[in-house]
Amino acid sequence: MQRPNRQSFPPKLILFGTPSPSSLLVFKRLIGAGMTPIAIIIPDTAPTAPAISYRHAPTLRSPIPVTQPFVQYSLVESAWSQGVPVLAIGPGWSRETLDSIATLGADLICIACFPWRIPPALIAIPPYGFLNIHPSLLPNHRGPAPIFWTLWNGEASTGVTLHALDAGFDSGPIVAQQALDLSEGMSHQEVEHQLTQLGADLLISAIKDGTVLSGLRRNQAQGGSYEPWPSTDAYRISQQWSARRAYICIRGLSEIGGPFHIRLPDADFEITDVLGYDPAGVLGQPYINTGDIWVQMSPGVLHTRGILLTSTEERIA
Repeated sequence: MQRPNRQSFPPKLILFGTPSPSSLLVFKRLIGAGMTPIAIIIPDTAPTAPAISYRHAPTLRSPIPVTQPFVQYSLVESAWSQGVPVLAIGPGWSRETLDSIATLGADLICIACFPWRIPPALIAIPPYGFLNIHPSLLPNHRGPAPIFWTLWNGEASTGVTLHALDAGFDSGPIVAQQALDLSEGMSHQEVEHQLTQLGADLLISAIKDGTVLSGLRRNQAQGGSYEPWPSTDAYRISQQWSARRAYICIRGLSEIGGPFHIRLPDADFEITDVLGYDPAGVLGQPYINTGDIWVQMSPGVLHTRGILLTSTEERIA
């Protein structure tokens, strides 16, 4: 397929996303930059979902005039308000799906939080391929939940990567990256919001300055990491962790999952809140429970509140 020339810019974009705040933020930033997508594509996970279908805006029937027809805008409602068509695709990547997307005639397809792996046959359709906003500094934290694992590890910094897709998973060449220092106690939502803003800026800049047109990009470094969706085991805190890591993990991730548990030599606690930590604290015993719970970590002391699930006495009884 022949690439459009520079005069055809801004390119015809399709945005793959979900009805999520991050996808919505990228859409709004594109609109603000004068790069209105020609279509939005979202997944339809229903087992009987058609290969591809239009999602039409509801018809308002109220006799009372309203200035805001939607109580809370998501990506879908915002697209409707801008006159951008929304298409839902079923699982399986059928030939009908690929042909329908090809018919839209996009120059470039951008991804913001789309959950499915894109097949090579689809990657080859748009002249400038696919660009994905990935919320980590690749090759670190490839996979579907990079912010989770960044906070789970208690990392002090992260970043966002704009990269082209290839046949692998989050392994395509890098177009641009931006680092972000993390404040202790940041929530998953706060980190995601900041990284999405940075990622949208990288995408818009790469289009405006011609980086997308020129094809300038670099291969990812060797190594890196890949993590899957977190299981329930990821919500078990080890006493071998530092108090700082445990604090960052629990504070950052409690809003999206849990509850967190910590198993000690003679007690198990379900953590309901984390209040702070002393990086060099020493208790002289595994924990102190006075309503608040102080736990000896390695190193430091973690200050929490929680529910005692089992103790030595209960096990003996």
